[in-house]
Amino acid sequence: MNKISSTIAGASILISLTGIFTKGLGFFREILYANFFGLKTEFDIYLVGAVLPLTINVIIYYLVQNYLIPSYKRSEKNESIEIENFIRNNLYVFNIIGIFLSLTLFIFSEAIIKAYLYNAKPDEIKTALIIFQLFLISIPVNCTISVLSASYHLRLKFNYPAYSQLFLNLSFIVLIILFSESLGIYIIPIGYIVSSLLQAYYLFKKSNVRIQGFHDNLLYDLRKSIRPSIILIVIIEGIGQLYFVVDRYFYNAVPAGGIAAINYAQTIFQLPIAILASSLSLVIFPRFTQYINVNLISEVVNKINNTIKINVILFVFITFLYLNYGEYFLKIFFERGKFSVTDTIVTYNVLFYLSFSLVFYSIYSVINKLIYSLGLIKNLLFLSLGGISIKIFLNILLVDTMDQDGLALSTTISYIYFFIGSIFLVYNRIAINFFPAFLKEILFALSNSSISLILAEELSSLLNIEFLNVELCLFILFFILNVWVTKPSSVFLLTRIFHKKN
Repeated sequence: MNKISSTIAGASILISLTGIFTKGLGFFREILYANFFGLKTEFDIYLVGAVLPLTINVIIYYLVQNYLIPSYKRSEKNESIEIENFIRNNLYVFNIIGIFLSLTLFIFSEAIIKAYLYNAKPDEIKTALIIFQLFLISIPVNCTISVLSASYHLRLKFNYPAYSQLFLNLSFIVLIILFSESLGIYIIPIGYIVSSLLQAYYLFKKSNVRIQGFHDNLLYDLRKSIRPSIILIVIIEGIGQLYFVVDRYFYNAVPAGGIAAINYAQTIFQLPIAILASSLSLVIFPRFTQYINVNLISEVVNKINNTIKINVILFVFITFLYLNYGEYFLKIFFERGKFSVTDTIVTYNVLFYLSFSLVFYSIYSVINKLIYSLGLIKNLLFLSLGGISIKIFLNILLVDTMDQDGLALSTTISYIYFFIGSIFLVYNRIAINFFPAFLKEILFALSNSSISLILAEELSSLLNIEFLNVELCLFILFFILNVWVTKPSSVFLLTRIFHKKN
């Protein structure tokens, strides 16, 4: 048992570090996109053509992870089953599913693309169609990657899936750098396919799975082992991915480059959530489900309140950075090559509207885990349906007057809805009231950040400093000094986390 615990603990650290590095590589990939394509129409076309296949890939990944591992554990209890046979049979089945999906989408590909680009030029439709059809190749490949990754998790071997993600991103980046000039926008789907094939080959070579036949009762076993909760989880994750699909549908309603601006702004928006919120969840909630199972509600309340305190102090600060210096960040990260000064301004306007939801969405991403632990999956499904309905309605309402900024504002409002809805959902289940802790922390964080910003601006003006980077450094310095002097409980919690790693 100690060996297993040590393995899982070590794996958690590995996954966290690798995940941060992978996110960094993903961000660098977006920088390359900005350099080679900017906010040009061809990148908008790519985003429209790629969205549905990539969304299906994400859904398949969650389906495999949520089905395969518990299914094997149940089969292992009831009968003698070799893990190699189990994985091999599922490889066959999911690849058949992937091939069927790809062929079906290929048949209807022209109708699907024209539904998005109903007012586009013929050459734009042709480009999007080629990109869409190229990405369809990745669906069966992603099925293989998903099953093989889950097979390593079954054996508590977390290193190979983590390394394969790095391998995927590194090879993808190399291909973009080498061939973007010669292949243009098509290098993205081609690079993705080649990198995915290399990732699948790497995982397969490291596994013990060999190609053989599968038993006759496999489909029956699969149907019997799939639980309704897994189907609901897949639907919930699928609805979450629909945000990207819905925005792409408004391609014809926004100016050229509008969809690309949303993509780049979302990349900046998601970066601190992916790194900070997910890392905090990994550190703070190692025994979360255990507390609920033994009805230690006071511990659950303590964990949640601590998480809210930490998230608020960090993400209010980041929100102020984005609102006041977001254009400067975009200039540093993206403004080169084909990404112009005008592109920076357009993207910053989108980021401005998204930034107002950063605190709310970061907290929701943690409460979401609590909802799963409480078994409120059906409630979460209705919450998700409500969120995507609000998103679609507000897109229609705002896009005509605000263009891509309206699409960003609709996302922000729906994220705030998720925050409020999830709090009421948990409160109705176990009567945890998060609002007092949230209001207290956010008032302090807003005051601290506002005072720090005013001091930075006034000092820069007094000293006649015109460099924005100096003002930015002053803002960060004053914020740190204010936190050091006031010593809020969130700082104590962060210090304890980093010192004890627990």
